[in-house]
Amino acid sequence: MIGQKSRRDCICRSLYEDRLKAYLAKTTDYDELAQALEDRFAPANQTELYRVQLRDRRQRASETLAELGQDIRRLANLAYPSAPTEVRDTLAKEQFIDSLVNSDLRLKVKQARPTYLNDAVRHAVELEAFFRTERRQQEQVRVTTADRPEPTPELSNLQSLITKMEGMVKDFQSQRARYRPPVSYQQNERVWKSASSADTKRDFENRKRDSPPQKKRLCFECGSDKHLRSRCPVVKNRIKKRSSQSSDEKPATFRVNGSGCGTAGLFAKALVDGMDVSCLIDTGATVSLVSKNVWHVIESNHHLSPSTLSVLSAS
Repeated sequence: MIGQKSRRDCICRSLYEDRLKAYLAKTTDYDELAQALEDRFAPANQTELYRVQLRDRRQRASETLAELGQDIRRLANLAYPSAPTEVRDTLAKEQFIDSLVNSDLRLKVKQARPTYLNDAVRHAVELEAFFRTERRQQEQVRVTTADRPEPTPELSNLQSLITKMEGMVKDFQSQRARYRPPVSYQQNERVWKSASSADTKRDFENRKRDSPPQKKRLCFECGSDKHLRSRCPVVKNRIKKRSSQSSDEKPATFRVNGSGCGTAGLFAKALVDGMDVSCLIDTGATVSLVSKNVWHVIESNHHLSPSTLSVLSAS
């Protein structure tokens, strides 16, 4: 791959040299030659492109500060070819400081107040070396502190207290394993256990004998002690009798005439204030209407109250 690239570069260089020789053979004017070289290596119509590249230039991940400064100087010369040297150097210096990725490094370089681009690059390289050395020392200090922590007085006191407690627990366990109660104590313990069990049994029998006899549970319905109310035959017979009576009863019937009062419809005989009246059956009615003839008969016993209800009737 490297051989192919070098071969291609050689071919391009030889072709360009041939074209240049052919052009020089045609003209001998210095101005034309300078213009041709300028058109080839620094065309005037690309200054805006170089200015955009200069403004967008930032430090790359694997790029050194010296390489960054050199590339910014090149872009400044291409972007402002007609500007004075001091102006180009000042623009390149400002862009170099702004393109630094590390904010601490950028602030330190600004505080150094460099005059030219070379001063800014020199300060940045020195500060980067200082930062790298300080970072390495901090990492070593952190690792050393994590491996060998310095004991504090509180930690030392706690460790000594834990050691004493562990020794006391071991001594107590060994003494408990070696301890054997005397024979008299064992005999007294057996006597106490037997006496306590006998006393407990005796107390239970005495309470059972002295307590009044419990009454037998009786049925609340018939008073028998053979069963409870839930199983009483009297209750069961009553329930059966009620169910048989309800099944034998027939619903009440009313006589309905197909024609009454000389009009079509279903009428039923009813009593209104002791007077036989033929009532028209209407399932959708919510108000009962009384004819004038019936009202003239019963108006002596009743009093009418005014109402704003509108009633519509159909004959």
